[in-house]
Amino acid sequence: MIKKILCAFCILISFLPVAQGSLPAASSCEINLSDALLLPGMPSLANLSDSAAVVKRDKATAIFMAVTVGILGVHRFYLGTSVPTMVAYVITLGGFGIVTVIDVIQLIIAKDISPFIDNPDFFMWNFEKSNKK
Repeated sequence: MIKKILCAFCILISFLPVAQGSLPAASSCEINLSDALLLPGMPSLANLSDSAAVVKRDKATAIFMAVTVGILGVHRFYLGTSVPTMVAYVITLGGFGIVTVIDVIQLIIAKDISPFIDNPDFFMWNFEKSNKK
């Protein structure tokens, strides 16, 4: 039934008149794939300068990601972390779930999540080492 509806819709769309010039030229329809893969709130890769871009991360979004898919480290990817940390999160499923639960608690009780942003440590609440950069 759904297949028939989709076929009818496609046939209907194919017969709609299209005025010449109403569609954008192919050169103006360029899609930057790297920008299409960015998370909401991240700056465009084409607009980044040599200096580090300041990106505001939302605490509620980080908590939501940590609760829903935290064992895969998606919240750490959103907050910015190193590749080895991401690999370790995926391999250990968020420290066997224990590290993810602690991450959620830390994100909830933290007034400011800036210490967690771009933190390369596996344990993102380890501020002593990450503050000595």
